Amino acid sequence: MDLLQMVSRQVARLTIVAQSRRAVAWSRLQLLRREERSAQATASSVSAVAARQREHARAVRSAARARASVRQARAQQLAAKDAQQQAIEEPTESAVPQLPSDCSQAPDSEDQVVPSVPTESLADVR
Repeated sequence: MDLLQMVSRQVARLTIVAQSRRAVAWSRLQLLRREERSAQATASSVSAVAARQREHARAVRSAARARASVRQARAQQLAAKDAQQQAIEEPTESAVPQLPSDCSQAPDSEDQVVPSVPTESLADVR
């Protein structure tokens, strides 16, 4: 075998090895590109999920605030209703005659305790 044939065979082997390495590198590059696209899709999906979770959390907080407002309004409404009912049930102090707390100061039987009547009322009666 002469030198030219040996060099030719060596070049052929090196060419085959180089082509094989190039094919492996190309396959790896394609795999990396697919993995990158998959990672981007996953990141996009994770981002979308996170956005939905944030929106859900906002909605939950908003609903909680609305429920608290409704509870507060109901409590105020009940307090107003109770105050109104109490005002109806309890007579006013001016309408009830004030009796002395000590019996020794009680008015004589001749004297009667009469609640005061506003003068405007008397004028209307005449």
